[in-house]
Amino acid sequence: MMRGMPPAPTISPRGALARLLKGNQRFVEGRSDHPATGMPRERAAAARTDEHLPVAAVLACADARLPVYRIFDQGIGDLFVVRVAGNVCGPKMTGSLEFGVTLLGAPLLLVLGHTDCGAVKAAIEHTDLPGNIGAVLDLVAPAVRQAEEERPGKSPSVNRVVALNAFHSIERLLTHSELIADLVREDRLLVVAAVYDIQTGAVELLGEHPDQRRLLGSD
Repeated sequence: MMRGMPPAPTISPRGALARLLKGNQRFVEGRSDHPATGMPRERAAAARTDEHLPVAAVLACADARLPVYRIFDQGIGDLFVVRVAGNVCGPKMTGSLEFGVTLLGAPLLLVLGHTDCGAVKAAIEHTDLPGNIGAVLDLVAPAVRQAEEERPGKSPSVNRVVALNAFHSIERLLTHSELIADLVREDRLLVVAAVYDIQTGAVELLGEHPDQRRLLGSD
């Protein structure tokens, strides 16, 4: 079990999700509020370091076409964002997200993929890339294999792998982090997957992992 208690959230897990989806709707419709994104909010946030209470932690792809704060129409201090190519989940990303949902008390953890993801394309094509890029693609590989098993003999759809990859990241979070798993079991944290469409700006909610109960040992 987790030692200590996270800060009391300012919003419920479902309420946090609704807030982000409403913000995305405003973004898509071109009527963003642009809440508290200027220097006055930055100075106020810096002066209240003990009151950093984000409404959500987000694991997102590092793609420059995915401006997380803007697509959800949120302001400074509202989101705790961890970004990495392919929104994959290794130990350091898991630790960062644990920080956001335990020490900062974010009631929502959103794993956000996006259409036309370059990391996913490279993993599908089994591209041999230099440096440490392969370590990222290795974490996308399970989603590629699952998509290949769904349609034997056919090349997987990029966007299908994007969706499966988001769920694989959630699976790693629920099975490799007792801190996160305990919060979910206690209904103090909601963990969901979503995909951002870079053409329309809309976020499609995929929901909780379909095998969440089994992954948490609830079955």
